[in-house]
Amino acid sequence: MAHDVFISYSSKDKAVADAVCASLEARKIRCWIAPRDVLPGEEYAEALIESLNQSRLMVLVFSANSNESPQVIREVERAVNKGIPIIPFRIEDVIPSKSMEYFVSSSHWLDAMTPPLEKHLERLGETVQLFLNSGDEALPPAEFHSVTAATPQKSVSYKKMLPLYIIGGCILLVLVVAGTLYFSGRLGRRTPTGGSERIPPVSAPASTNPAPAQPNTPNFNRPSAPANGQGFQDDFSSPSSGWARVSDDIKESDYVNGVFSLTVKKFNARVPIVNHNAGSYKDMLLETDARLVSGPGQNMYGLVFRYRDDDNYYSFMVSGDGGYTLEKRVNGAVTQITKKPLLAGVKKDNSFNRLEVVCTGDQIELFCNGSHLETATDNSFSQGLVGIIANAVTPPATAIFDNFKVSAN
Repeated sequence: MAHDVFISYSSKDKAVADAVCASLEARKIRCWIAPRDVLPGEEYAEALIESLNQSRLMVLVFSANSNESPQVIREVERAVNKGIPIIPFRIEDVIPSKSMEYFVSSSHWLDAMTPPLEKHLERLGETVQLFLNSGDEALPPAEFHSVTAATPQKSVSYKKMLPLYIIGGCILLVLVVAGTLYFSGRLGRRTPTGGSERIPPVSAPASTNPAPAQPNTPNFNRPSAPANGQGFQDDFSSPSSGWARVSDDIKESDYVNGVFSLTVKKFNARVPIVNHNAGSYKDMLLETDARLVSGPGQNMYGLVFRYRDDDNYYSFMVSGDGGYTLEKRVNGAVTQITKKPLLAGVKKDNSFNRLEVVCTGDQIELFCNGSHLETATDNSFSQGLVGIIANAVTPPATAIFDNFKVSAN
């Protein structure tokens, strides 16, 4: 089956590449992306070449990782050789390697180095649609620099050509200077202090996620570590720690670069993912670091607890625009126990939030970044599994999670 766009990326940038794919496919743009579209038993190289032959455009997720990836460079070279236009989607302020610059220096670059990623995905989608609707003339074509044998030309007077040489030399000088400044970052966006603005890292470095102050929870003995082995924690460094890795029409979930990524593709679909290795709990402290990677601010992400099945559980979610909700799903019907928008304790956009739930009997306490948000009472579920959840109010929505922990008395 023919595809509109071939997405080339380093596996270390899978979260961003998946967001690119989901954003384009939401516009009904057919995408080919590995490993999703490599059929079982199909040879990878053969699948790649065949998909390139059937694609009209390549989107290159350009970063330090893809810049040094031999596989990505080979994909770009094949695209150039086949005359397929390339749009580099630059997510990091990196100077292209000589090999990469050779192939994409003449391409139509799109910078996506400043948050939120959503606005850059919107621009990328508009650019891709413009090309697909208008044809090859909508974008500068990718060029393949090859050396061919010289063809005899008619003799032309040097004096007649001298003005053209001078003009051409001036234009070349301007292009060289502009190109040098561009790739050195001097024409890029700068912060007031002179530093380059960058997209937030996919992982949650400890230096940027200090442990929040412990809130006052008089009704719960907040343990510093699981007591008597009753508890579970995961930094998602091991892909075998028990979280489901799935890809279907509704969701995609996987371990990505030291965090866990969850993408919801369907409108208003709440997708919980629990870890059976973590165990089942009554009274507990449940916590994680999480943030919205892509999608509009009304999309939500958070924790699921006292989970029995996909139709019966509690969830605590915050939104990219700074609100939160405590919900219960009973026999498939969703009820909002509480919902509040735009709270000071919830960080907006693509910032990490430290989410915490304290369960004591029928009492549920919610915390975000050390601030107490809510104390609610509900007796629908007394015990169950724990996990993460995301809701695509406006699909697609991608959230990532790190430092998951549950502790029980």
